[in-house]
Amino acid sequence: MALCALERFHSRASQRQKEHCHHAKDQTKVGGYFRAGEEPDYDADADGFSDEEAGNSRVEDFAVHLRMEGGSSAPATATDEGEVRGGRDAAAVWGNQQWPGGSLGRAFRPAVTRHAEAMVRAGHALHRALKASRLGLRDYAVGGNGIGNGNGNASLMRMLQYPPGATHGHMQAHTDYEAFTLIHQQSRGLQVLQDGEWRWAPVSHSAGQYILMAGDMLEFWTNGSVRAQRHRVCNESRKEKRNSLVVFFAADDDTDASPVAPPEGEGEGRVGSYLAACAKAGVRPE
Repeated sequence: MALCALERFHSRASQRQKEHCHHAKDQTKVGGYFRAGEEPDYDADADGFSDEEAGNSRVEDFAVHLRMEGGSSAPATATDEGEVRGGRDAAAVWGNQQWPGGSLGRAFRPAVTRHAEAMVRAGHALHRALKASRLGLRDYAVGGNGIGNGNGNASLMRMLQYPPGATHGHMQAHTDYEAFTLIHQQSRGLQVLQDGEWRWAPVSHSAGQYILMAGDMLEFWTNGSVRAQRHRVCNESRKEKRNSLVVFFAADDDTDASPVAPPEGEGEGRVGSYLAACAKAGVRPE
């Protein structure tokens, strides 16, 4: 459902409609549309892309911030203005999110919010699995009180559309700075670095199939027991656009970010400080 909504948004919405919900239009709101060319450059030198491809990505994106903070269990419904009322956590979660308006928004928003809520439940399940593992994570690591239930949270669902061809339809190599990532792709494009070689990640053959990848925060927390997965994206089709859903799970900003058995000389930190350092430097802090 969310991928269908994404395809309709990118194919049917005019540029004016997209700009109406641009992420920077209203500084009091979060998420929204990211136009082609706004994706930041990563490590182009180590990427293997040509000089023409590097820094020339034209990926479009609609981002939804995952903030689960209570709500009702009634089914979600859309008003004529595109607002969603009722639904599990809908009112509290999505009230500050940028959305497209009109008939496009009335179809787009409920489909996207339902999928986002399912992703948050998946994130909780993965969190419980991590706590039950032998990694030694604290009970409150990876959003222990619920992803988005504390003081600020950077968890995010991105709905990405890559144009045809590698020149514009790519994303340079990087690791995600959150704790872990879920990726759904219906066509080949994601590549992961394994044993020094770039390998194609499997395609999602059903709506419920996702690829799980560790991020920088989980590597930091586990003191390197779990390594962040370096990856890149390349749309190999010269004719077809490529759509994907990517969900980044982070802990609340005030969560203790000190690693398990921290190295000598390293004290405690907070997730908010860690993410701010990542954003400022453009890389994960060493």
